[in-house]
Amino acid sequence: MGAMLGAPRILPPTHLLYLHGFRSSPHSNKARMLGAAVQRLQQQGVDVAWYCPQLPPSPTQTMAELRELVQLWPTDRMAVIGSERESTRLNSSHTDISRRPSSA
Repeated sequence: MGAMLGAPRILPPTHLLYLHGFRSSPHSNKARMLGAAVQRLQQQGVDVAWYCPQLPPSPTQTMAELRELVQLWPTDRMAVIGSERESTRLNSSHTDISRRPSSA
């Protein structure tokens, strides 16, 4: 089958951001396993940046730091990976990490 005419082309991510739990760290089993999988892809020639920063305990501070981290990332080529519980906690007060806060 051919590609659908007019369908948007989805490009693979070039930037991956892993958000560990607030009571976890970049050294958790899940973070290390995912980081190792990304490293294997990089060794195979896949051009992808991997970031798993230590998150502060405050959701507000976390969002500020994440916005600063991703401000120059290509929003159409980035992916955020994390636990559903932590994503829900962040989303309860913030909607989009790639959106810069408006200055009043």
